Amino acid sequence: MKSPFHYIKTFVRRLGPVEQAQIVASTAVIVSMTTIISAMAATGQSPRLMDFISILTVGIIGFTSVYFSLNYSRELDEQRRQLLALNTIAEAVTRVVELDYVLQTALSRATELLNSGFGWIYMVQDGKLLLRCSKGTMQDFFALQGNSELPVSHWLNQPTVQREQLDDAQGFISAEFKRVGVQFWASIPLRMKDTAAGTLIVAGTDYEMFTSKQAELMEAFGNQISVALNNAHLFEQLRQSQQQYADLFENAPDIYLSVNSRHIVIGCNKTGTDILGYKRDDVIGKEFESFFIPPRQDTVRETLDRMFSEGRGLKDVEEQMVTSFGRQFYVHLNSSLVFDDKGKTITARIVARDVSERKMMEGDILHAQKIDSIGNLAGGIAHDFNNILAAILGSASIMRRHLAEKSKLYKYVEIVESSARRGSSLTRQLLTFARKTERFVKPVQINALIEETLQLFQRSVSKEIVVQTALTPDSTSVNGD
Repeated sequence: MKSPFHYIKTFVRRLGPVEQAQIVASTAVIVSMTTIISAMAATGQSPRLMDFISILTVGIIGFTSVYFSLNYSRELDEQRRQLLALNTIAEAVTRVVELDYVLQTALSRATELLNSGFGWIYMVQDGKLLLRCSKGTMQDFFALQGNSELPVSHWLNQPTVQREQLDDAQGFISAEFKRVGVQFWASIPLRMKDTAAGTLIVAGTDYEMFTSKQAELMEAFGNQISVALNNAHLFEQLRQSQQQYADLFENAPDIYLSVNSRHIVIGCNKTGTDILGYKRDDVIGKEFESFFIPPRQDTVRETLDRMFSEGRGLKDVEEQMVTSFGRQFYVHLNSSLVFDDKGKTITARIVARDVSERKMMEGDILHAQKIDSIGNLAGGIAHDFNNILAAILGSASIMRRHLAEKSKLYKYVEIVESSARRGSSLTRQLLTFARKTERFVKPVQINALIEETLQLFQRSVSKEIVVQTALTPDSTSVNGD
């Protein structure tokens, strides 16, 4: 059996500094009263009524002040513990920003400070409460308590406290909970930006422990967790925004390079490394102009010097870069500058856009313009040549009418006339090519057309070239002009 001194020592240890001071003050009042009475008895003075009333009044006032001071000090000490608990959980949940870690930390601190052995945090997802973390058990609260039939709004809109002793059968605490000694549970809503986000549930084995003060403390815990949820949500939005920006930067269709004032590359996106054919570590630290073809490196170096000295960015500067595999391609360079506090350019963000296909298209367009110019020229020449052929053909026709068929000159006149007609057909084809005349589509004998074309061709090439033909014996015709 423990001695009374042990209980006195245990009681004193549980008292706070203010309570211990009040006990000392009470002891001093008692000692003072005892001393006064002892002094009167030792001197043989008979106690007078007024002396007795004075001593009694001093004692009552002293003990009354000690009593109320002691109660007030207990309230202050309780508020101090609550503030310390709030500060503890606030520090715990504000130091982290990952949502799962925030919830786990908050639940661990709340169950520890409330001295409850079990805890759960549920979050709303797709209109249902989803268990995110638990403390003291891996089982679901609703599976243990059997409150799954209650609507989700019941848990999101109002706090709930239920208590029941183990030997009672009121049904407030399920039999599964009673098997592990649970005699109370409480829930409070968690909010995020004025929207119900979930619920915090704690349970314990002490029937009397969850007082109104602890309920207020738990509600304060819920407010702190809601603040932490808002912070975690904002951090998640910021992280997603940063990730989206990083994805846009890394996978942009252009080459993004960050260059300092010494022309050293200090940053490059994934597209740049893929196009240039280097690893990121091989790109960073190299001179910017080294990625251009040797004949243009001095020009690029001068362009960058002028950009940094004048503080003006590049605008559609065309240059020619080269990859690690030796492939050359054209780019348009644009840049934005970063300045220090003194207005000096310290970094340039340079965008190099591959315009090789555009250059090829420009070449194709230029070639098409040349063809169009040649067509226009051919059309003009064909008109003039057609006028000349008309005079030759008219003169040959007049000569043929004035000559007899047996004349030696008759066959030459026919050759002139036939050649003029072929020339006229050629000018018509030139006009068709130049789109200066309408097309006259009619059946054309392929063999005859080939023989006629060969006659013209053989007259325009050297006699040393021998042309052999292998024409089909069947009559073949197509539509042509």
